[in-house]
Amino acid sequence: MDMDSSTISFKASNGLFVGRDENTNVILARTESLDAFCKFTVQVVAPGKITLLGDNGLYLSRTHEDFAFSSGDCIWAGKKSVDETCVFSYQDTPASPSVVLKADNGLYISLWSSQDVEDVLAPTKKDIDPSCYFQLIGSIPGSNVRDGTFKLPPNTRFGVTGLVNSAAAQQIDVFIGDDPKPHTLTGKPGTQDGQMGTMILESDATGHVRLTVTANGRESKVISRQVDLNQTVYFGLLGSEDGTDNDYNDCLAILNWPLG
Repeated sequence: MDMDSSTISFKASNGLFVGRDENTNVILARTESLDAFCKFTVQVVAPGKITLLGDNGLYLSRTHEDFAFSSGDCIWAGKKSVDETCVFSYQDTPASPSVVLKADNGLYISLWSSQDVEDVLAPTKKDIDPSCYFQLIGSIPGSNVRDGTFKLPPNTRFGVTGLVNSAAAQQIDVFIGDDPKPHTLTGKPGTQDGQMGTMILESDATGHVRLTVTANGRESKVISRQVDLNQTVYFGLLGSEDGTDNDYNDCLAILNWPLG
């Protein structure tokens, strides 16, 4: 079970950021700019499943609470501890870097409105439609599966820098989308972060980028993670192991975006 966590935000299909209503704790697509109510701590609890913690310290969940505007299900930040209603399935969408969320009732979360309130997040859709797409600001830990795969915004320039801490020569191959031909960095044996150089590349429409490392004529084991600084600067970090000591620092790759 992956228990990494990070802070993320969402922008809904109406172009507004998703956030908590201070009075009711209901989750709405409510504001044109990010504020504290729009930031959620995401934790991966199983492959493809997450929990979200609101800025009030309570978990988002599907609720039957009879609010003035609705007697149906909606999403609110109201649970002190995690139960089945707090676990959401997620999947990437063709509108990358967007995600689709599914509640424990098996229905997709989308925007719902009534005469009294607009753009509440509610698990009401049996099938995915455009209102189910939420642009992801930040990254979900484990979405890179720790296998050297990273999710970037589409058509975005990024840097790849390589460092060597090994007696063996290293090669980093960068695969963009479904293109089988990699972009390659090579480095001589070295210690103390020997420089392999930096490449400037561009993601394709999928945003998928995958790295492999080769040393001693075989592919190295890798670990990886995608992180952000204040949801404005993003990094993909990869360490590789070409031997048996499992320190995973024989070759290091650092992705960074945006550029310019």
